[in-house]
Amino acid sequence: MRKKQNKVTSLIILVVLVFLTACTSKEEKDYKVMTCTKNAITNSENTDIEITNKVYYKDNYVKKLVATDKVTSTDSSVIEEYKSAYQKIYSAYDGLKHYSNKITVTKNSMTSVTTIDYAHIDTDKLLKIEGEEDNVVDEEGKVPLEKFIAFYEKYGGKCKK
Repeated sequence: MRKKQNKVTSLIILVVLVFLTACTSKEEKDYKVMTCTKNAITNSENTDIEITNKVYYKDNYVKKLVATDKVTSTDSSVIEEYKSAYQKIYSAYDGLKHYSNKITVTKNSMTSVTTIDYAHIDTDKLLKIEGEEDNVVDEEGKVPLEKFIAFYEKYGGKCKK
């Protein structure tokens, strides 16, 4: 019986590894990853916001960003307010290739996951939406890693390579 369990466990691990490998592009495998986090302050003691950014970089430039904002609250109306606000913000990016946002809502939380593929995105179009002032994109349309870190830390976040 034990031998059968080990085979099943090994098979599950193998399937997960194959899945994870298949979902990671060849290009992405060459990237280093840094995690940046921040806890946002809210006006409600019943609401918490956790912000986590996975920063994929190579040669000191950010190539991809996966930003996850999770709002947790015991008040469902607060969750709905945040959902509406996030939808409104991200509607400006609709149709912009290599930029995506997905919002998921549960009873006590709202999670927003935004993925920006800086290696392929049209930064001119991105800057038209976001504005050039206080932006991490440089004059060449790239995102220098140190500029991203400085921007993130300026607003209370912390990054760990």
